[in-house]
Amino acid sequence: MRIGWPVIKSILLVWMTFVIFTPTSVFAANGGDWVKANWENYPDNTGQWTVLTRNKVTSIGSTQNVKWTGFLNTKALKTVDATFEYDFVHDDPNNKDTDNDMIGWTFRHTSSTNNFNDITKQSFYYVTFRGPYDGGGTAPSRSGVFKNASGLEPRFNNDTDNTTPAVGEGRNDFKLLQGISLIWADKKTYHVKITVKDEAAGTRIQVWVDGKSYANVLDKEPLPIGGYGPYTYSQAHAYFSNIEINGASFLNTPPVFTRSSPADNTVFRNNQAIPIKGTMSDSDATGTIAAYYAIDNPDAKQVIQTAASTGKNVSVSGQVPVATVQNLKLGKHMLYVWSEDSEKAVSDKVAIPIVIKDGQLAINWQGSSFSFSTIDLTTGKDGQVTTTLPKLLLQDGTDSNKGYSVSIQATPLKEVTPKNGYVTGTSARSFPSGTLQLKTTGKEAITLGDQGTKDNQPNIPAGNYTIDATPVTVIPGKANAGSGIYTVSFIANSLSLNYQLKNVFADPYNYPNQETPYETTITATIVQGP
Repeated sequence: MRIGWPVIKSILLVWMTFVIFTPTSVFAANGGDWVKANWENYPDNTGQWTVLTRNKVTSIGSTQNVKWTGFLNTKALKTVDATFEYDFVHDDPNNKDTDNDMIGWTFRHTSSTNNFNDITKQSFYYVTFRGPYDGGGTAPSRSGVFKNASGLEPRFNNDTDNTTPAVGEGRNDFKLLQGISLIWADKKTYHVKITVKDEAAGTRIQVWVDGKSYANVLDKEPLPIGGYGPYTYSQAHAYFSNIEINGASFLNTPPVFTRSSPADNTVFRNNQAIPIKGTMSDSDATGTIAAYYAIDNPDAKQVIQTAASTGKNVSVSGQVPVATVQNLKLGKHMLYVWSEDSEKAVSDKVAIPIVIKDGQLAINWQGSSFSFSTIDLTTGKDGQVTTTLPKLLLQDGTDSNKGYSVSIQATPLKEVTPKNGYVTGTSARSFPSGTLQLKTTGKEAITLGDQGTKDNQPNIPAGNYTIDATPVTVIPGKANAGSGIYTVSFIANSLSLNYQLKNVFADPYNYPNQETPYETTITATIVQGP
């Protein structure tokens, strides 16, 4: 006789929370004066940068021919992925400048010191464009996408093929990632778009000029973060305008988000919301400001709340809803929280490691199926056969302290349906109810699992229970008990089958060449509360 594997029941309560998305507006503007006032002119205020307005467009550019000079947004030194767009033109108002060197843009720009005065202590990517040959017939270095990771000063040789990595003063102080086949022309305005995006294999950098793709390169050993801004090398009268960062005006101070909770490495159950608290502010005091969260993927943002931007701190209180938490895998995750203003300026993202554990109220049988020994009908006697129930896993991750009760019920033993169905004129036979009995001693071994404690473990009283008639409670409910995970091991021969020969039938018609199998399904149910 064999007993079928039990069917398990559990109770699951799901809460649904809906998030309303508030659209943000985009505004574009120009502002060389704003760059001069808010970004850093490096190194050491070189280049004599000035602001000019042509055709109602405000530009900023270097008026002095020096080696390296630029403006850097040092308020954005944690920038990772971004899209940069700008216009540039070489235009000497006095028509006296015949130089033809480098005009470009840096990003992921950092310094190993506490300032940017020493260019030899800095690392960055840069996209650069060279000018036409000068009167003497020599060429400046190539246009292209470069990386300076050594902290040395980027310098250039006179190679013109845009393919061979350059060496400056006998040293490999920068790396050409991809050449760009473009030479700027005097007094012609160019629109440049640069996208920087981390991928699994590295950082992808793409460059377009006037809508045409000029570079698409993957750096497998990327620089991680840093600021950005325009620069020139040995080139005066290069002017930058219409600068946009991530599709919005750069004339905007990013908002600030300060996290209060959750703390790093907080453990949450997958049946509870994750509360988020903090403050956000935007010193620009224009438009609106919104708080966002994302889990694992910062691009999959969800709004927490939106408020008017007044320049003052705004309290943030929201949550990751239960419906979202339930879909997370158990284990470690990264929660990101930050704020954005209506002009798309973004605060630093606060990365918060969290841990998700199972918060269900659940019950499961452990181990393989079980069976009784064969009943020998030739003895002519009533009798009993026994077996041991598998272990029972109890879990209460609800943190409710309400406790739970556990009941067990078995279906009456019934003949297993033959593979090809019953012979015509025959049907399944069954044992009468009241033949299956479970014995507990009150001394069952209980193994503590995650969050389980001896003081809180469930209480199993001694008893003898007939389980194939109605459900029987084997663990009575008790408040403040059972929280955590526990594995119950029943005693040996805990389940008995008490039979009378008059109620036991072999079936030679449907099982002519073997013993007649019977089966039962034993169901364990857990219910919250006493």
